[in-house]
Amino acid sequence: MVKTKPRPQRRSSGIFRGLAYDDIGEGAAVFLIHGLTYDRRIWAPILDRLGNAIRCVVIDLPGHGGSAMLPSHETTIRFRSRNAFIA
Repeated sequence: MVKTKPRPQRRSSGIFRGLAYDDIGEGAAVFLIHGLTYDRRIWAPILDRLGNAIRCVVIDLPGHGGSAMLPSHETTIRFRSRNAFIA
């Protein structure tokens, strides 16, 4: 059996349009979005198992984890659903 060196994992983090995110891996992207009252850390066990096999982008929804709160006039369900995937 030939052993190969694991590829270094590509990872970036930041804030884009007020949303905190992690961008991990390479290739076509899969977006992982947490549920109510959680943040992007909920995906850590899945990301560990996937390694660098697939590109995963995990975000904190507005008001969760490292993401900013929405202004009070932008908290309707319609606004959130319309703007959830703009980033």
